[in-house]
Amino acid sequence: MNWLKQNVVVIVLLVFGIVAGIVGFTYMSDLLKPHQQIEEEGEPEVEIPISPISEEKSEENANWLDLPRKRNMVVVIDNDLNARPQSGLDKADLVFELPIEGGTTRFMAVFSRFEPELIGPIRSARDYNIDISKEYDPIFVHAGGSPQAFAKFDEIGNLNGLEGGVDRAFWRINEREAPYNLYSDAETLRRVALQEGFRENGQIFDFKYLSFEEEFKGNLSKKISINYQHSDFRTEYLYDDNTKRYLRFTGGVTHWVNTGEQLTAKNVIIQMINTRVIDEEGRLELTTNGTGKAIFFSEGQVIQGIWEKKGGVTKYYQSEGEEIAIKEGNTWISLVPVNVNVAY
Repeated sequence: MNWLKQNVVVIVLLVFGIVAGIVGFTYMSDLLKPHQQIEEEGEPEVEIPISPISEEKSEENANWLDLPRKRNMVVVIDNDLNARPQSGLDKADLVFELPIEGGTTRFMAVFSRFEPELIGPIRSARDYNIDISKEYDPIFVHAGGSPQAFAKFDEIGNLNGLEGGVDRAFWRINEREAPYNLYSDAETLRRVALQEGFRENGQIFDFKYLSFEEEFKGNLSKKISINYQHSDFRTEYLYDDNTKRYLRFTGGVTHWVNTGEQLTAKNVIIQMINTRVIDEEGRLELTTNGTGKAIFFSEGQVIQGIWEKKGGVTKYYQSEGEEIAIKEGNTWISLVPVNVNVAY
């Protein structure tokens, strides 16, 4: 009888140990998944995790045009190697990629439909950030700026993370060194903007969209390459037939956000512009008024056309002169100097 009792105890302990081991292994595996995903940067996976803004059609994104919107908020976000992965870009309705000094680029994200819980790293503005942002009647968010930008800040309601007296809207994280560690979130920025006397509502400008059933009809093009001067900023998009989205790559590697998800776009627009260096720091003047060549990508198709800005808002047209209509969803616009090679 004692022998039986002892063996029952041993058997119970063995079973308990096996169950605990399985649970512990599963738990550790789940913890490691985000890190494994970030480290494995081979060919793009077809089934990638995407945010609600990136879904083709779901209950959260049943109709892009019907999603509730707030006043546009435009945030300047860094694209330096030390700034990656960024936070919040996957929740933007629209992201501009703009050339800055030394053949590098910086982002300007427009938020209206979604409110990210973390945005950054927030960086300094250039005067053309202001010129473009004014088209969206936004709350403009930045951290300082060039001398040319400071000359224009009174033209736009802005929250300045360095010299604007609104420190309560920003914070620095310990995991990164300045200037790549200044962050905020949509709720805080909007709350402080109201405290500072900003209007809660603004004009809403948007693209012309195709209906869900309509097709974007152009020529087949499933890969886009923008060879910005600095190789770490070379931009590529690969079209994924399953998700009907463009997967984004930067500097030859997958472009992640902080959550471990790959950045994607429903539409990509390339806007060719003239640029020139204007000071000893290598700062640029971007010609964003007038007209120029534009290339539109959606659903694995490409259409060539033009952009035009005469008296306020940039418009995009097909070669025949009709305003371009794109698919409902987020859009990335790359302003590309005319001397930069674009392949598709």
